[in-house]
Amino acid sequence: MAFTRKRARRTNNQIAADSAKLQKLDLIKIEASKFDNRMLAEMYVYACEQQIVHNNPHYMQFMGELDQTPVSIVEFLDSEDFLGGTDLTLWPAVRDSLIEMHRDWYKGKQGGAYTEAVFAGSTGNAKTTQSIISFLYFAHIIGCLKSPQKVYGFSKSTGLTLAIFAAKPTVMKKAVYNPLRGMLDQITWFKQYMPWDESLKSEIYFFKQNTRITPAGLDADAVIGEAVIAVLIDEANFFPVVKQSKKVIALESNAAGGRTGEYDQVRVLYDTVNRRRDSRFTFQGQQLGMIIVSSSKKYVGDFTDRRIEHIRNYDQSHVYIYDKQQPDVVPQDRFCGDKFKLSVSAETNDGLVIHEDVTDVIPMDSKEYILPIEYLDKFRSDPHGSLRDVLGIASTAISPFFSNRLKILQTVDRSIRDGHESFLRQDNVNLGTYGLPMVVEDHICRNPHVPRFVHVDLSLTGDFCGIAMCHFGGMVTKVRPGDIAEVLPTVVVDMICSIAPDHANEIDIADIRSWIKTLKTQYRYPINTVTYDTFQSKESIQAWRKMGVKSGNITVDRDTKAYKAFREMLYDDRVVMYDNTILIEEMMTVEYDITKDKVDHPYGKSKDLVDAVVGSVYSMTNNPAMWVTMVNDSAIDEYADSLRTDLGDRQYGSDTQRR
Repeated sequence: MAFTRKRARRTNNQIAADSAKLQKLDLIKIEASKFDNRMLAEMYVYACEQQIVHNNPHYMQFMGELDQTPVSIVEFLDSEDFLGGTDLTLWPAVRDSLIEMHRDWYKGKQGGAYTEAVFAGSTGNAKTTQSIISFLYFAHIIGCLKSPQKVYGFSKSTGLTLAIFAAKPTVMKKAVYNPLRGMLDQITWFKQYMPWDESLKSEIYFFKQNTRITPAGLDADAVIGEAVIAVLIDEANFFPVVKQSKKVIALESNAAGGRTGEYDQVRVLYDTVNRRRDSRFTFQGQQLGMIIVSSSKKYVGDFTDRRIEHIRNYDQSHVYIYDKQQPDVVPQDRFCGDKFKLSVSAETNDGLVIHEDVTDVIPMDSKEYILPIEYLDKFRSDPHGSLRDVLGIASTAISPFFSNRLKILQTVDRSIRDGHESFLRQDNVNLGTYGLPMVVEDHICRNPHVPRFVHVDLSLTGDFCGIAMCHFGGMVTKVRPGDIAEVLPTVVVDMICSIAPDHANEIDIADIRSWIKTLKTQYRYPINTVTYDTFQSKESIQAWRKMGVKSGNITVDRDTKAYKAFREMLYDDRVVMYDNTILIEEMMTVEYDITKDKVDHPYGKSKDLVDAVVGSVYSMTNNPAMWVTMVNDSAIDEYADSLRTDLGDRQYGSDTQRR
């Protein structure tokens, strides 16, 4: 039997009581309209409404703790007693942002006040300026209270802290703390009502309020035990991510999957200060201070990206998001008015094309940006850097080695259409849960007459162990500018796999060797050459040579020859390679250091699989004598003659016997 709950009817007495409350509130509003201080009037009316209508006394209690009424954010920005008396010039868009962020602070979280802000977007969009002004405004509100500690039930001896954390503390002091201190020196209200210890240079200490603004460095432990009422995490996207961190390994459980050991410092810092602040300053009243996460973009999926995605997914309306591009913030009168168009691949934030004619039609799969002509030279000289710095569009790499990353996706798509796929059940495995990769049932090599080249990027407990195998795919003719024809080799990547060790399960190098051997003996892959990076490979090299397999070291980290050769083949559409999510991510994120002529991965990323693929392909392309083909033998001979290095010495070391 179903029961329906009837809505309770309001009695005449309840209706009369509610009507009386509203009438009383109307009288209060009339009374408040006569106040000279508009901020006081708004705070008073709102506090009365909370007490009369919602039975919440906290707002009125807060009013009773005021020594003077805080000024509104508008007055704080404009008044001669505050920022209007300094040498600061605010751009209109920045001023509007500050007003939006702080105008409702006195209403508390329940009334729409922001408790957190995320400043993201491009460089030069006034994130730091807003952080500094916000901290000064927080300090002003605290300074208007008789005892800010009493509001939250603390003793007067409890110091309140406004903490500034940063990925680079020395840079933060120059860019944030020192300018904040300099601005404070120019504000007359602070000198009169909230003096600080000017002899103390390491922090700003307001001794009457027992409150400090302090540069706190990288770690939340710097303010352990303190009542942190406001937090700035500056350049959050530039905090280090440490792999195989002893801090994390010591805490992680000994689960079947093992331990990741990854220490994301900004994530830990944010979570820690957020918990501490919530535990001390959860209050059904006015909102003092907030957490500000500020950083320009670095990579796709960096901390501000993840935080903004979380905010939007969970509809966290109490978090203010500022994610502006430079042209939207810089006053328009600074530009001459001429424009150019930019089209950017929507899929990869790559494939950037500059259109000087803004009427040009862009491809359907591209995003369009109309920009002031003053930015044109920046995009011509450094397109990817300008995407990040001017438009705040994060790249997968700061200085990508594979700048035409659309080619990576096109190569995979073409290979999928041609039916090229993995012969492994799972390409990327965790040693603790899956063991070594398994070959699909009934699989046998389809072309056992074509030699295979394997490269292994070894690891024990740190990065992935990456393994790749490839073979010669034939010769193709490429026509260069000037109708110059070149006959060049193609490569087919048969296998791309990664094996992830963990703290509980180390990789046994001999097991890796035995697993590769089964590809030769059980699945009939004619493995001609197995190469390793230099990490602990001597025993394996000797074992392979005893089995009659060529073996040696290829170090793709020493210089960029192997990487550049592979990139040329990729851009030439001479690579067949199936989809592997880790490999594609690595190819998208590997960076090129032009000063050191070195390819490397960014913080928190890897390049073990792409190292393995590049090493395998490099081994194949530099051994044309090992290729087997039914046609174009003369083309192979011609290509072999064009190789100008001693391949034996270059690839396997001078002590290797050429077989």
